[in-house]
Amino acid sequence: MREVESDPFSASRYCVSVTCSRDGRSHQISDVILADELMRGSSGMTALCGRTIVAAALSDPPGPPCPLCTAALELDRPRSRRT
Repeated sequence: MREVESDPFSASRYCVSVTCSRDGRSHQISDVILADELMRGSSGMTALCGRTIVAAALSDPPGPPCPLCTAALELDRPRSRRT
C-alpha cells in the first residue's frame, strides 16, 4: 500500500496496486474505492488514472506500472524544499 498526499476520488490517503486483466498494467486504486467496490461485488473499479479496471487473479504476477497512475502519485507527493 502506498501513501499519497491527496486522492482525487476519496478522502483516503492510501492506494493499492492492482493489476488489470485487460491491459496487464498495475494501476493504483484508492483503498476506499477498492473496499467499496469489493463490498458491492462490482467487477470494475476506477484507478487514479481514471481508467475502469478489472482486477487480474491475485496469483498473476504484477504487471508494469501504469504511467498515468505513476504520474498521479508523483503529483500528490509532497515536494521537498531545497535550501
